[in-house]
Amino acid sequence: MNKEGTLALYKKGREAWNVWAKEMLGRQDKLMETEEWLPGKGAQNAATQSWFTAARSDFSGQNFEDEADFSNFEFPGEVDFTEVKFAKQALFREAKFNGDAEFRNTTFSSDADFWNATFSGEARFENATFSDYAKFMRAKFSKAGFAEAVFNGDTLFENAKFSSDAVFEAATFSGYIVFENAKFDGAGEFLNATFSGDANFKRAKFGGYARFGNAAFSGNAGFEEAKFSDNVWFDEATFSKPAKFEKVMFYSNAGFYKTKFSDNVGFDEAMFCGNAGFYQVIFESIADFSGTTFRKEANFVAIKGQSFFTLKNVRFLSVPDFEQANFAEAPRLDHLSVQALGNEPDIAARWRALRRLATQGHDYQRELNFLADEIKSLRGVEDKKWPCPTNLFKGKKIWPGAGRYWAGLFYQRLSDFGRSAFRPLLWWMSATAVFWLYYLSAHLEFSGWDSIEILSTIPPLTCVSETSSSPLMAALYLSVNNGLVISGLSRSEKLMQSYVCLYGKNELGPIMPDVVVFAGITQTIFSAVLIFLFLLALRNYFRIK
Repeated sequence: MNKEGTLALYKKGREAWNVWAKEMLGRQDKLMETEEWLPGKGAQNAATQSWFTAARSDFSGQNFEDEADFSNFEFPGEVDFTEVKFAKQALFREAKFNGDAEFRNTTFSSDADFWNATFSGEARFENATFSDYAKFMRAKFSKAGFAEAVFNGDTLFENAKFSSDAVFEAATFSGYIVFENAKFDGAGEFLNATFSGDANFKRAKFGGYARFGNAAFSGNAGFEEAKFSDNVWFDEATFSKPAKFEKVMFYSNAGFYKTKFSDNVGFDEAMFCGNAGFYQVIFESIADFSGTTFRKEANFVAIKGQSFFTLKNVRFLSVPDFEQANFAEAPRLDHLSVQALGNEPDIAARWRALRRLATQGHDYQRELNFLADEIKSLRGVEDKKWPCPTNLFKGKKIWPGAGRYWAGLFYQRLSDFGRSAFRPLLWWMSATAVFWLYYLSAHLEFSGWDSIEILSTIPPLTCVSETSSSPLMAALYLSVNNGLVISGLSRSEKLMQSYVCLYGKNELGPIMPDVVVFAGITQTIFSAVLIFLFLLALRNYFRIK
C-alpha cells in the first residue's frame, strides 16, 4: 500500500485498520497453505511479491502535529516510519509489527510509548531521537537496532525481551535508563554508548555476548544480579559514579581491560565462571570484591587501586595474577583462599605477587601461605627431583633446583613450611622414642641376648653393671639428653650412670659403643633441626619480628 492509501486508512481509525490487517494476514495464510509463499530475498514469486507490496504501510517523512495513537494496531507487513516527526505523543502500546519496522531518523518530540509492543521482524531505530520518555516496557523484539539513537528523556526497557541481537552501539542516553529484568537472547551491543543518567541493568539476562566497550557511565551503574551467559566486555569503559555488580553471574569470560572506576565499585558475591580480565583497570575509589568467586583465570595485572581495596572471603580456583599491581594502601586479604596450586612456568611469579600484597598489608599468615605455595609451584618446573645427565651436553645445570626441591620438601614435611609448631614437636617425640628403643636394643646385645632369643623371649631388663637405675630409664634418659641438644640441661654424672647401666664399664670408665655414639650425634643434629623449626613456628604464630 502506498503512502496515500496508508494515511487514508489510518484516518479511518483502529478498527478499520485492523480489519485490513486481518485480511492481509489471512491472504498470507492461504499462500502458505497452497505453498505459494516464498519470502526469501531473490526467491520471491509474483504472489509473494504482490502480498508484500499490498501489506506494506508507508508513513515515511510524515509530520504528525497532533497525538499519534497506534495503540493495538497490527501491521501485517513492513511498516515505514523513516524520518517521521511526532510533535506530540506517539502511542504504540501493544502494537504488533509482523514485518520489519523502520523508525530510522525518526523524531519523537514528546513521549514515545511502545509498552508491550511486539516486533516480529527487525525493529530499526537507528539515529532516532527521543526528546522525552521512551517507553519500551515489556516490549518484545526479534532483532532491534538502536545504533546512534538519542534518548534525551528517561528510557524504559524494563522487562523487555530481545530474541535476537539488540544493537545500541553509540547510542546516547541522557535521562534515567532502565533495562531491569530485560532479557537478551542474542548479542547485546552497547559499544561507545553514553549513559549520562543512572543506568539500571538489575537482573538483566544476556544469553548472547554483551559488549560495553568504551561505554561512558556518568551516572550510577547498577548490574546487580545480572546474568551473562556468554562473553562480556567492558574494555576501556568509564564509570564516573558508583557501579554495582553485586551477585552478578558471569558464566563465560568477562573482560574489564583498562576500565576506569572513578567512584565506588562493588563485585560482592559475584561469580566468574570463565576467565576474568581486569588488566590495567583503575580503581580510584573503594573496590569491594568480598565473597566473589573466580573459577578460572583471574588477571589483575598492572591494576591501580588508589583507595580501599578488599578481597575478603574471595575464592580463587586458579592462581590469580597480580603482577605489577599497584595499591596506594595495602589490600585486605582476610580469608582469601586459592584452592588450586598450578604448575605452569609463571605460577611462581603469581605467588610472589600475592606474597608482596600480603607483606604490604602485614598479613603474616597469608604471607607464609603464599611462600609455601610458591615453593611447591616450583617443583617439577624449575626445581627438579632427580638429576638430568643429558643437560651436561646442553650447557645447562645437571640438577637444577635440587637443594630447594629437597630442602623445601623436608621443610614441608617437618613443619608445614614453618606454619605448624605441633608437627616438629610430634617429630621430636617420635624420634626420641625411636632412639630410646635403639639404645635399649643395643643394651640387650651387650647383655648377651641374640636376635632369636630377643624375638622369642622377654629378656630381663637389668643393668649390665650395678647402678641405681634401670635399663628402661637409662635408655630414655640418654635419648632425651641427646634430643634436647643443649648439654647444660643434663647432669654429666647421670649420663655416665646411664652408659654404665646400659653397656657396662671397664678400667677407662663407662663403655660407649661407637654405633651408639654416632646414633646420638645423628639424633642431636636431627633434634636441633626440629627444635629450630618448632621455635620458628612459634615466632611465625606470634608474629615476632
